[in-house]
Amino acid sequence: MQKTEYTKKILESIGIPSQPLFLLSLQEEFSKKVPDFHNIINIVEKDVSLSARLIRVANSPFFAGGRIETIEQALRMVGIDNFYSIILAAALKEAMSEKDLDKEFFEFFWSHTELMAAACAYIARRTRSAPEGYAYMTGLFHDCAVPLLIKRFDGYLKVFRLALRLNYPVVEIENDIYKTDHCIAGFVIATSWHLPKPVSYAIKYHHYPDIDIYESPEIRKLASTLILAETIVYAGSMQQNAGNFEIEPSWGRTLDSFLMNNPIDFDSRWAKIMSDLGIDEEDVFSIREKVFEIITR
Repeated sequence: MQKTEYTKKILESIGIPSQPLFLLSLQEEFSKKVPDFHNIINIVEKDVSLSARLIRVANSPFFAGGRIETIEQALRMVGIDNFYSIILAAALKEAMSEKDLDKEFFEFFWSHTELMAAACAYIARRTRSAPEGYAYMTGLFHDCAVPLLIKRFDGYLKVFRLALRLNYPVVEIENDIYKTDHCIAGFVIATSWHLPKPVSYAIKYHHYPDIDIYESPEIRKLASTLILAETIVYAGSMQQNAGNFEIEPSWGRTLDSFLMNNPIDFDSRWAKIMSDLGIDEEDVFSIREKVFEIITR
């Protein structure tokens, strides 16, 4: 709790990105037993920038693959849950954009974010271990605090990149130097945006070395989805020699064989994740191939 409060004060000192007003209106509409599609469309269409971003995301390979031209088409094509997730993605990118943030880095960061959201959603749909919309949100927000920490701490990006180069657990470095980390900070932002509790808590400890830290089965399955997605996306990016914005969980190196197509060295921690997701080694490789397809599109 102390670390969470300390992190909240750090973020407040530079300004936690506010949840857009239109998102509050949409949350109210989506919370109804029978949401009014016309009201939803009208709210979105009032924001031209949001509409353009939403249609672009909706036309990504993971959703409609280029067949959408209007907000109404997007809503009917992808479904109400995915529609809300796409709105969140558009709103988050707008909120995270900083004029003084390195443009190349931010595009790299956002590309990773979109890949993670898509990978989490696919794994949730494939394993039926978590609601697909929750999984998409978790992937979308899991690293959302990084741009703010770059803004708050001089040298943060250099430290982050050094961790990548040395393949050293970034969370350990963050806590040693800054007394907080991007997981806790992401939890603070997710909470301030009123995301569902399972999503916020899955983000909070997603680099923690033992999945048992999650007491709720619902949150634990969502966290397992995120950890598997993160490790596969990391492996896929490495396979393309593209590197990756995010490093895998500190104990994820047991899945190095992803890169070599060798049998996976499953220790007890990965066994827990597989059990939570209801999958075996064959399923993991099948999921990996599908996520690799998403990465290379």
